[in-house]
Amino acid sequence: MPTVRHIIVCEGNSERSYIQNLQRLLESLPAAGDSWGVPLQFITSNGHVANGGHYTQLKKCYLKTKKQNRNVHVRVWADFDLFYRDTDGCWRLYANRSRGVTEFHFSFHNFEDFLALHLDGENLETWLSFGRKGHFSQPRRSTECLEWASRVFKDYQKGILPPDFVTVQSLRKLKANLLLQPRSNPHGAEELKTFAEFIIGEIERFHPDVLK
Repeated sequence: MPTVRHIIVCEGNSERSYIQNLQRLLESLPAAGDSWGVPLQFITSNGHVANGGHYTQLKKCYLKTKKQNRNVHVRVWADFDLFYRDTDGCWRLYANRSRGVTEFHFSFHNFEDFLALHLDGENLETWLSFGRKGHFSQPRRSTECLEWASRVFKDYQKGILPPDFVTVQSLRKLKANLLLQPRSNPHGAEELKTFAEFIIGEIERFHPDVLK
């Protein structure tokens, strides 16, 4: 089976750090079936970072990356909060994008929410409690999200992720928690893609026994 590569265009260094940690884990896994080498690769670099979460920033980075990598899958990973609020027309621009711009894969509603899906027990409940107080139905600003994240993730800083955060165990928790993702969608859009479901689906396709 040939290697499948996904280049991930993302908002910032936090997402880039996660992808790099995920890829290191995938490279440590044994090949499955008739695969040889690393059957699945998630790729990102400084050039794939949009340095912002607005549609126009992500679109610009996507088009540049796709032009340079015409034979590789290029995905866009974005937080949904700006799209939820339609900040500076973010959602309207996305909804009316040209056919040359791919569908985005979203974190609902932001990167810290995505990280929380890797947790269990008391730490997971801290996030759920924050969400039930209004964040799940109407995403809070980043400062409020960082406040709860700092209580759950020791010494948490944007753009920095512990190298041991992404493990087989944390990915199993992510898989188990997929249905806990906020589903509030004021625009009535159908079948919005989630980045969490995307990576779990790809890992199970190429490493079917790892997350059991």
